[in-house]
Amino acid sequence: MKNIVIAIVALTAVILIAYSVSPDKNNQGTKAESSDDLTWVKFDTGLKLAAKDNKYVMAYFWRPRCPWCTKMENGTFSNQKIIDLINAYFTPVKVNTGSKDIYKTEKGEISVGQLARSLRIRGVPATYFLKADGTVLTGIPGYKSAEIFELILRYFGEEHYKEKSFEEYQKEPKEDS
Repeated sequence: MKNIVIAIVALTAVILIAYSVSPDKNNQGTKAESSDDLTWVKFDTGLKLAAKDNKYVMAYFWRPRCPWCTKMENGTFSNQKIIDLINAYFTPVKVNTGSKDIYKTEKGEISVGQLARSLRIRGVPATYFLKADGTVLTGIPGYKSAEIFELILRYFGEEHYKEKSFEEYQKEPKEDS
């Protein structure tokens, strides 16, 4: 019995030590979260980086305990082809709709709630594509599979949206990439 108590105490100590040295996800400066080769940044940082890097912003809105958000993150956003396309054309922004974050933009400060209301976000997950100046190209509600999301990323990233509708783009034959 004494050995079991010692083992439990030791395990608890290891867990507490591991937790205390792990990075605080709420205090990462400009980085909000990283997944493989996909580094998420906060909204205001994303606008600045996109302008500097001449990219679009892909803003992903989520909340904890959202099953469709989890599916999108573990499936779509973990797909290497998706990661590569996002990194090529976009600055990825991740916004927790339940947070109290305040973003500092050129137009002033905006809270997460105000941002979500201005974009008319009704549920999560939701993905918005913006120009670096904050101009919204479109918002896409709900979960999207990697296959569909790849088309969406190419449509905006390769700037097909300037010439044709997404429906027209979707009907065109695609090269295997």
